[in-house]
Amino acid sequence: MLIETFIAVGSLALALPSKRREGSSENRICIVSTDSGNSFQLSSGPSLEANVKSEIEDIDGVKRVVVVGDGTDYTVTVRLKEMEFSVFEKVIAKEIELFDQYPNKNFKFDILPESMDDPASLLNAP
Repeated sequence: MLIETFIAVGSLALALPSKRREGSSENRICIVSTDSGNSFQLSSGPSLEANVKSEIEDIDGVKRVVVVGDGTDYTVTVRLKEMEFSVFEKVIAKEIELFDQYPNKNFKFDILPESMDDPASLLNAP
């Protein structure tokens, strides 16, 4: 059993990417099963939240992205530099891609111009 674990970990470690994005401490979970039916988890690489954030931030015109999730439900807040239709359209296209790519996940998107107040701050307004 112990030797199976070392062999599986060694094999998986060689197969996983060796580079991480700078500053990334978030992980992707990998399930490893041995021939005897035992399984365990290893993690490496960016999490779903980090991937979604990175992909949307790469769109020209996006100022910042905040992704909060619990493994099933995710809230994605996208702040645009300016509310331009072409940028809004690209973010919507990425939304649709994510819905198709992760059918078992629930995404809620808020797309706002950077100049607009944070919706959370409106709850505390007088």
